[in-house]
Amino acid sequence: MVGERKFHKMMDFSRWNAWKMFPTAFKVGYVILKERPKAIITTGAAPGLLTLIIGKTLGVKTIWIDSVANVQTMSACGKLAKRFAKHVYTQWPDLTDDKVKYSGNIFGD
Repeated sequence: MVGERKFHKMMDFSRWNAWKMFPTAFKVGYVILKERPKAIITTGAAPGLLTLIIGKTLGVKTIWIDSVANVQTMSACGKLAKRFAKHVYTQWPDLTDDKVKYSGNIFGD
């Protein structure tokens, strides 16, 4: 799907198999140090949150876009991302607050 563009795979994990976070953290840290991205943009889940935290620690700009599936409340990772991300977006206008912005959703307004 990405054609000739470079990409990196990472192990998926969740709170149910959190031990996978540790090898993933080393790989993510290595990739960030090697590639030196200007920004990290993620739509969420635990691996995205981990990447965002490591990126912020290494001085990378960070953006979190909470899942469109979370209509009534921010996702658990989204709530944590508010502490770490430079910018946090929701795809539902009712979920905004002083740290969470709404700029539209994937379906359009």
